[in-house]
Amino acid sequence: MNQLNTLPDILHARRNIYDKGITIIQNQTNEIFISYQSLYQKSLLRLHALHSIGITPGDKLILQINDLEEFIISFWAGLLGGFILVPLAVPPRAADEHFRNIVEIIKHLKNPFILTDTDVLFHIRKFINSPKKEKDDCQDRKDFVQHIEDKTFFIHQLRYQCYTTDAGQDHITEY
Repeated sequence: MNQLNTLPDILHARRNIYDKGITIIQNQTNEIFISYQSLYQKSLLRLHALHSIGITPGDKLILQINDLEEFIISFWAGLLGGFILVPLAVPPRAADEHFRNIVEIIKHLKNPFILTDTDVLFHIRKFINSPKKEKDDCQDRKDFVQHIEDKTFFIHQLRYQCYTTDAGQDHITEY
């Protein structure tokens, strides 16, 4: 019997199951079902897209994603890719305390990537340049914001292509 030691092992073992999976309850009347097969395929596509922008195993990846389906796909892509994942909640409304925490997490992680579907950059810029901030070197703040901008990616901007070979046939999948 095969031993399943990690979460990616478990998903890989269930990659062909199309009638079982995860159900996301959006509200009282709407549900989304993602089969293990679909989750595996979409996670591989997301992983390929993340690799294409330079994220490699061991890299730190902050996930701040409001859409639960996109979060789940990104989370599993990160697990499959061997990334160090840092999931952060999206606040219901912009608050300085939340963005102060994000800035501190970014500083602590030293060079993380950020994957999001929200305008986190706008709020981080606004917080860092806030008149409430203590006086420090303006250039340091600009450099920090530029660094964050260079490492932040939006889900809708990723290109999804996956090349697979099946019985000698090459397939390109995009979504």
